[in-house]
Amino acid sequence: ALGTDQLKSFSDSDDRATTLKNDSLQEKSSDPENSQPVKSTAFRSIAKHIPSGIGPNLSRQESKIKTGRLASEFELPKWITASAHKAHADEKIGLVFRNEGSRVIVSKIAPTSPLLGSELKEDCELLAINGHRVRSARRAAILVKEKIGQLDFTCFKGNKPRPIESELSMLRLTEKDCKDIHFVTMNGLVRVAHVFGSFSKSTIKEGDFCLSINGTVPSDASQAASLILKQSTRLIIMLSFSLSRLKANVVEYLIPRRQVVWEAGSNVCRITFSIGKKSYERRLRVHNDGNCEDISDNEVFSRELDKQLTKFTNAFYDEFHLGISDLAGMMKRS
Repeated sequence: ALGTDQLKSFSDSDDRATTLKNDSLQEKSSDPENSQPVKSTAFRSIAKHIPSGIGPNLSRQESKIKTGRLASEFELPKWITASAHKAHADEKIGLVFRNEGSRVIVSKIAPTSPLLGSELKEDCELLAINGHRVRSARRAAILVKEKIGQLDFTCFKGNKPRPIESELSMLRLTEKDCKDIHFVTMNGLVRVAHVFGSFSKSTIKEGDFCLSINGTVPSDASQAASLILKQSTRLIIMLSFSLSRLKANVVEYLIPRRQVVWEAGSNVCRITFSIGKKSYERRLRVHNDGNCEDISDNEVFSRELDKQLTKFTNAFYDEFHLGISDLAGMMKRS
């Protein structure tokens, strides 16, 4: 895993940019100018709020235990494909699917299924069938039931869940579209530097980390660019690590949800701090380097508010970088 000192240097000027040339169902149903940046803190997820309401006043080792998130709890899934043939519409291939959050999971493979001996296993995450993205168990069942002939399944397979901040994007691009994403290599991780065109309409955002492209883990920005170009005119399935999700998870861990409101489509949140019988709302911009910037329109002179705000931003910064460090550790193992 990367050291904290390494991870704090998120400077785009130091990055080397590379531009691209570029429910269980069976088959039948089944920066205002004068605002001052304030140093901030981070996250570890699947967490219960600390009673103080401003996050864990713990050492980093204690924080790992308290929040229950360790790098070893997640892994980068393996990309697999499997195929089966249906001779007629009424033929069954013995698969049962279920919804699990936003993911579609292969719940059961019947003993008579032609896929029984393939790489497709129970609990695999189903991504696509014949190149069509699958967003629900019902949709998967319909695609399987209606298709006659070759059925190609694309899945993620793993013994552990993928990171909760991971985001799956599927795009069918032309060669021209492939020029609309730029990567940089930073501390051994491949980061999305810029997105345009079709990519800007996807879930991939600037600052996110690229985990895999069609099952291949890019070692650097140049390889990521090549992988995109190689898949032009075909379906591109990119797994990324969302900084927006990481930020939201960190804030949710440190501050009770009822006290936080995120502004749609931005990195700005409004947090309500309670001091005695009074409540103060501060508007913070959360940067991609883990720093928080107070951009509130009104100035409030309160020593206690300053202390709480500083405590939060320092806590956010530390937890944010622990999350990135976990990601680096996972990628290193992959």
